[in-house]
Amino acid sequence: MKHHFKYRQKVHTVLGLSLSAINIYAGLYAFDKRDWKFSVDDVHAYFGTAALILGFAQPIGGIGLLLYKNYWNMDWETEILLKRSRFHKALGYFLLFLSQVNIAIGLYKVFPDYLGKLLLSLNTIFFFGVLATCEVVFLRDKKNQTVFNTLRKSMSRKEFEKAVFEDGRKLVILDDLVLDVEEFIPHHPGGKFMISQNVGRDVSKFFYGGYALGFNSRGRRKPGYFHSNYARYVVNKISIAMYEKEIPEQETVCRAFENETELKEDYVNTSTNLVCLQAKDSEVVPNFKRHYPGS
Repeated sequence: MKHHFKYRQKVHTVLGLSLSAINIYAGLYAFDKRDWKFSVDDVHAYFGTAALILGFAQPIGGIGLLLYKNYWNMDWETEILLKRSRFHKALGYFLLFLSQVNIAIGLYKVFPDYLGKLLLSLNTIFFFGVLATCEVVFLRDKKNQTVFNTLRKSMSRKEFEKAVFEDGRKLVILDDLVLDVEEFIPHHPGGKFMISQNVGRDVSKFFYGGYALGFNSRGRRKPGYFHSNYARYVVNKISIAMYEKEIPEQETVCRAFENETELKEDYVNTSTNLVCLQAKDSEVVPNFKRHYPGS
């Protein structure tokens, strides 16, 4: 669902509110059956009350997180946003497992015989079976390396700069791709600031985890985030063109030396034909020593 970012938030909201509504209804129904009295000796009552409280708290926290993410000033606060998102996720998992424990206790209490054990077994098998299947599919897709699109349309540097700085389009560069991130910005798990701050720039170092804008700017040397395969799905959905990199041409006058014995013994085997190029002028070739330190 992560790469279907246009519908992911809506589906998440609907399913989250539905599960919370079921928990709340079940809790209130149980209290109504008990004439709104709490049984101190009943373990099921404790788990049910806890699920009822979390059923109220979880959707309120989720809505608050959504508002905080989209409408609050989150400049340079990505770390805080990620922590709150992880807490909301952990609370959701806890509510899910708490509900399953509550169901198990309820089934054993209402059906203490063979039928109760059968229903409990079927419920447990179904729940953990669905959970395990989803987790296996998720991990399998996450570890894959989806190949980026190769598009027929291309965009030069001048066209890219015109689209960004004159036409106001929200474009970024990733490897050889031009991405239109305008619709994706509100759905970025790391917050909209990370992308908005880099519109018109190459974001490859962020995508591959080489740099983290929010963390380093606060003086904390934390590693960047290496994006998963799901991010690659998103990239393929929002890529619009291939970026034409303009490589400057340089000329220099060289003379060739063929079959230099000493060089061949140092660098290649004797069956290889070696041609050495040596510049005849005294001008320094840019970046040459960086790639060939011994020159």
